[in-house]
Amino acid sequence: MKKARKIAAAGLGVYAGLVALEHGIFEYVQGRAATPGLVIQAIGPPCEPGAVWHAYFPALTLLPTFQAAGMATVLLSAALVLTSVFWSGRKAGPWVMISLSLLLFLAGGGFVPPFQGLLAGWVGTRQGRDLSWWKSQPSWMIDFLTRLWPWALILFWVWFPGSWIFGHLFGPTSLKWSPLFFLVFDLLLPVGIALSALGTDARG
Repeated sequence: MKKARKIAAAGLGVYAGLVALEHGIFEYVQGRAATPGLVIQAIGPPCEPGAVWHAYFPALTLLPTFQAAGMATVLLSAALVLTSVFWSGRKAGPWVMISLSLLLFLAGGGFVPPFQGLLAGWVGTRQGRDLSWWKSQPSWMIDFLTRLWPWALILFWVWFPGSWIFGHLFGPTSLKWSPLFFLVFDLLLPVGIALSALGTDARG
């Protein structure tokens, strides 16, 4: 049975939900203070967004207070994690993941987690689909993608605690290289996970 797509969808979805959950907790503890506008920092004052690698978790929210944004984000994040674990392999599950990711973006779940959640949902919708297009691609490309699996997903999960540890121990270096880390670990690596799962299942 070809399971790479199911594992990738669940792995990406749970990761996105947990990172969004961090946003929600930090927002909630700021209490009933009014949000200053559409774009907020989930981690409250005193903070200078350009002083740390995570920029104090920027996010977008349509909700009027940090407490409301945090509560909504926590609930949606928990729902995304549960859906990713238990229903990502079912027909409607990936579409629920996509819907929850869009709601997270509007509630205060940050910018990166919703992107990763959408990617997880998209991979989930590819389950049970014909992979003939992938099979028709050059063999070197499929070979490259299959070699990435499952190491790309493992590296992705290692980075979850690793980013905080590295940022704590090597703050200035982490801040200096944060644009590269963002590009590699937040954007390119999740896409690589999705493609490697499809390539692996195509190779069968």
